[in-house]
Amino acid sequence: MSVQRVLSVEPDGVEETWDIEVQDSHSFVSDGLISHNCSGFMSAIESVIRGQKPHRRWATGAFSGKTAPPGWVYHGDSPFRIGITNAGVGHTAGTIAKTNVESRGGAGVVVGSRARGYNDGLFGSWYGFQPGKYDSGGYIPPGLNLVYNGTGRPEPVFTTQQANALMSGAAQGPAQPVVVELHAKEGALGDFIDVRVQDHQQQLISVINAS
Repeated sequence: MSVQRVLSVEPDGVEETWDIEVQDSHSFVSDGLISHNCSGFMSAIESVIRGQKPHRRWATGAFSGKTAPPGWVYHGDSPFRIGITNAGVGHTAGTIAKTNVESRGGAGVVVGSRARGYNDGLFGSWYGFQPGKYDSGGYIPPGLNLVYNGTGRPEPVFTTQQANALMSGAAQGPAQPVVVELHAKEGALGDFIDVRVQDHQQQLISVINAS
């Protein structure tokens, strides 16, 4: 079996076609080879990164210029990048770190040097997967999101400026006393209670002086 380059494509009308895939796995056997829809394969990888079961999320037609499905950024810096072409029936393949991943007709799922990468000449544009950016701070959701948060709850991410502000505030020492006046009705506590609350060395000290 050899691979031949397509020399030309000529329009021949519009006909009904089918997108063959198996539910959940999206794979199928073609002439003895396990095949997979190219976009189904790439979007299934995205689903796994998001901590979900692998499933189809989009097709190549969802990418056009700077328009892309949620989480994908045109020429975005990411360890997972995909190339896109919408010429003809369209195609996509990707690169995870330095490993190429692709599903193509005739060869099925291909991983490694035989697979096209995101920057293959076939593709007219490429996109990086950036599900969460923390350039302005934010919260890392639980689970695997290109970073792993195993606490089971959202965790804050601080920018350098935000972290410096917190450290600077802590270095300034105890906060100024907060004075709260409570006026009670007649009773054992007297006419009023003057409550002074002071924060010293991160311990709460309450001083109650009754007149």
